Amino acid sequence: VTFGFLDPATGEPRPVPAYMEDDYEAARKQKREEMERHRALLQEAPFKNMTSGNSTLYKTFGQDEEVFSEMREDGTFVPRGLKRPPAPPLKGVEHENPFRPSHPAKKGINACIGELPEHIPEREDGGAKRKVISEEEAAKAPFLPSHNSNLMNPMPSVVMNTRNLRTQFPRSFARPRVG
Repeated sequence: VTFGFLDPATGEPRPVPAYMEDDYEAARKQKREEMERHRALLQEAPFKNMTSGNSTLYKTFGQDEEVFSEMREDGTFVPRGLKRPPAPPLKGVEHENPFRPSHPAKKGINACIGELPEHIPEREDGGAKRKVISEEEAAKAPFLPSHNSNLMNPMPSVVMNTRNLRTQFPRSFARPRVG
């Protein structure tokens, strides 16, 4: 193993070059110089066209009066002659049968498009009321569960899973020993 550099032409070893300091801020300094050169070429204010700010529907570089109107001799502006052509007259097409919609509106009991339903007045007795249960009836009332009594926890699909059975009963799943 040789330490140092070999000369490619002769194959002789060359001495290791002397240590030279490297500026770690070189890239930042180069970028700063580039930005200073760039800023020196810029104008005092950035470009601003007439489309930004106070303008009308049409965005133009000139004043609206100059673009869309003509000046009279007395100094007033008159709109240019940009008029829409008149719409062509429409003629109705004659059909053999009168128009019938493909999905007409509902009619009848559930439709409510025709006449409004009759007003149903409030009940005179005040409507439905809660039934008062005496203490004797409350003591006699049976308990009614809110679910079916066949509820199982844990579920058979979990309990009977082979992996769960193997952990619960390892002897049942042990391999038989021969010999």
